[in-house]
Amino acid sequence: MSVMRKLTSYTKKTPIQELYDMYKSGEIETDLAFQANEFTRWSKENISSWPTSIFTNMNPSAILLVDIEECLNYAIENSLRQDIEYFQKWYDAGVKKLIIDGNNRIKNSVSFIDGEYYTEKMQFRDDFQFYKIGESKFSELPVLLQETFLESEINVETYTDVSREELSELFSRVNDGKPLNDPEKRNARTSNIATVIRNLASKYRDRFYNDNVEWFTPADANRRYIDDFIAGCAFYYFEKLEKTISPTSLNNMYRSGSSADQSIKMFENVFESFMKIASDGELNAIPKRNLIFDLFVIYIQNCKEQKKELIDSKKSDFIKDFIRTSAILLDDKTMYEVSKRSDPKSFDTMVGGRQASNNIFRNYLFNKNMDMSKYFREKPKSRTASKTTKFIAALRDDLKTPEGKDIDLSKLHNGNVYHGGHIVPAADGGDANLDNIVIQEKSDNLALGRKVVDIDNNSK
Repeated sequence: MSVMRKLTSYTKKTPIQELYDMYKSGEIETDLAFQANEFTRWSKENISSWPTSIFTNMNPSAILLVDIEECLNYAIENSLRQDIEYFQKWYDAGVKKLIIDGNNRIKNSVSFIDGEYYTEKMQFRDDFQFYKIGESKFSELPVLLQETFLESEINVETYTDVSREELSELFSRVNDGKPLNDPEKRNARTSNIATVIRNLASKYRDRFYNDNVEWFTPADANRRYIDDFIAGCAFYYFEKLEKTISPTSLNNMYRSGSSADQSIKMFENVFESFMKIASDGELNAIPKRNLIFDLFVIYIQNCKEQKKELIDSKKSDFIKDFIRTSAILLDDKTMYEVSKRSDPKSFDTMVGGRQASNNIFRNYLFNKNMDMSKYFREKPKSRTASKTTKFIAALRDDLKTPEGKDIDLSKLHNGNVYHGGHIVPAADGGDANLDNIVIQEKSDNLALGRKVVDIDNNSK
């Protein structure tokens, strides 16, 4: 049980003009860990009604900020090393206040002033005039209403002695708009895994959510369910299929210092490699995102667990076979006894959940219906010729390259001059054994690409 304490804060009525100026100058920033999603969760109706809330002083909720300099001083005084590093980063970037709650209100106020959206239709009166306003941009409003908007004050609560861990707690307890879902709560964690998965979701968002795929609804994509999907892939990577991917299991994985948290860079590298395959446009036809999870499982089983590699020239065939097999399995009305604790299920039903029994059985069906040996092969022990191999190859070929050029032994092991060229390219299964290695000048080797070396000019 963590020890709680009373935080220090102060409240100030702040004109929107002041918030606008600070935001535009970069003095107010948002840590994405405290942003439920990368984009506003407000609907178009919410956004258009926000100016009305300002005009009528019907915006009672306070915006929550953190004073970077004050919190940095508190961390220094109390020798909180991680907190010092966290706040120092923002301080060095010129940020004075960090938004914990109220990002939508500040961002949409700025957007309105900058003319990015319209007000709703409204009738407004003050002590002197009556206004009937159609849908209008800020610059189209009467000057008096523009001034009213800019001078309107919002309650701003600023914290001055908060630790990084307490920021996560504060964010989870007080959030504007809808209550946080599990992926949004996990995003606020201080662990390395939270940062890595958030960055991966941001990087590949357009792959998982675009006009050509139906893996996520707009609402899901906007509330970090892409993060949740990638987190599920990470959970499988570390725990295999025997454990169910659930909110509780993912929460445990996200703990700072967990085994997954300490090894998350390994997952990041593997996931980046997988996305080169998952970028194939034909996968857009896949109707359910858990099938992409199944593709990831197949990739990891072969490349990580069995230490094989996907044959470069077979990637397209592999994807096509996976797509065809997915269609066959979805069309199959066979009811399978997936678990003794549940009724028989079709493949189509199984693909709707990430319970261990569903994941295991789907994987079994894919491996039963696809010949993975056609697409994956044993990794060669080495792709790079050793110095000994290069030395023997140079002498074997009478100090001539396949292009007929003389080999300068004094520079044989200078990688900027000579390469150990593969007769059969490594991408096509060629190894680095002597019978597959010739000495080439660097430029000749790089120019060759995937082509087979022509050794007729210098027959062995």
